[in-house]
Amino acid sequence: MEISLRKVFLVVLLLALLAVTGKVVYDRTRPVRLAVDPAPAVAITFVDESADWDWQPEGCAVPLEAFVKNAATVEFVLLDAAVRDMPLVVVYPELLAPDATTATAVCDRVPDAAALTCYVATADAPGAEPAVAVAVAMAYALQEDARPKTLEAFAARPAWAWENFRPVITKEGNQWQSCLQLSSAP
Repeated sequence: MEISLRKVFLVVLLLALLAVTGKVVYDRTRPVRLAVDPAPAVAITFVDESADWDWQPEGCAVPLEAFVKNAATVEFVLLDAAVRDMPLVVVYPELLAPDATTATAVCDRVPDAAALTCYVATADAPGAEPAVAVAVAMAYALQEDARPKTLEAFAARPAWAWENFRPVITKEGNQWQSCLQLSSAP
């Protein structure tokens, strides 16, 4: 019985193709483990505790998920501006603009807890501009919560750019639009 080199080559090639396509025989009695566990969903809720404002923030839940790190639940609370000290300030469209609008924010976390509560406020007139400032302030507060509190991390953060807060805001023409709507309370 003669085995030709061609037959050996074909058998090796066939085994290699089977291995590559995943049709090799394996032990079905062993459980298969996935290498990566699916990421848990983030539950984002919104509470309106402002006497001055009404908001419709539901369109922001999915866009804000991109900014959440190390939290399973996030609650955003809209407050009146003078109710609480909030160190993070967002000014839209820019600091020296005569019609600039501001929003402030801060996130509180119980140490080692997966729950995060963020507060946001604005004292400006209702409209598109305060809504942009508030939406960006929410995302900015999430970023700051996740940033390590070191001088190196502070120095390494990216330069401020409105584009860094997409998809919470979107560009339409030369204006930014917010994922939320903000109006005066009745």
